[in-house]
Amino acid sequence: YGRRVQTMVRGLRGATAPATPENTDRERLASFYDSLATWFGANEERLFASYPDARVTAMARQTAISMSRLMRHVSSGGTARTETRDRGMADNLDFLLDVLHPGRKVIVWAHNSHIQHRGFGGDSTGVAERMRTMGTWVAERRRHELYTIGLYMYRGGAANNARKVYRVRDAAPGSLEAILHRAPWKYTFVDLSRATPEPGSAWMTRPVVVKEWGLNNVTIVPRAEYDGLLFIDTTWPPQYVFRAR
Repeated sequence: YGRRVQTMVRGLRGATAPATPENTDRERLASFYDSLATWFGANEERLFASYPDARVTAMARQTAISMSRLMRHVSSGGTARTETRDRGMADNLDFLLDVLHPGRKVIVWAHNSHIQHRGFGGDSTGVAERMRTMGTWVAERRRHELYTIGLYMYRGGAANNARKVYRVRDAAPGSLEAILHRAPWKYTFVDLSRATPEPGSAWMTRPVVVKEWGLNNVTIVPRAEYDGLLFIDTTWPPQYVFRAR
């Protein structure tokens, strides 16, 4: 099986690139990794003789499952592409909590759209249908042990995944950012989970505009998506230590 893994991995770099006649074999790779995960499960006791730490075999099996998900992620488009990726992220988190680090507390850092409890999309985002993201599965499976914090900013600069720096757009009147900007602090944390209904907290339970990435207006109900909010009044883009390849 080791030789087969080496052979298949040689084709992996091309398989994650945009589809061309030379790299359209992703489903075969996905099926291979499915079979590899099954093999690890079926040979658990035999592998334990060589690797007494059961986490080694468990990690190998989960890696094979993740590679299968990756192949199907890059093969799909639209809503299916996002949902395949995010379900895999939720499954990996379950693996960390239930197998690799049982009984431990884990902090997961991800973009707001990945951790929201109700998913992402809808007419207000320009996406026709709401997509399930990691946070929907995590909230569904582990709500009693989950505390989700949304991160927002009012002004300043930031950078996207390509390291391109941009200016945070002005907040709309009545938006979440405009509301929190009225507080006299540079950094604000709001615990939504224990807030009591009163005039000053009505915005927590009604549709309100927020800025994704500090750029695009999206409408959410804050308390339906998060347990808390971390608000930074002014941000600065990162100073990268290493250049992107």
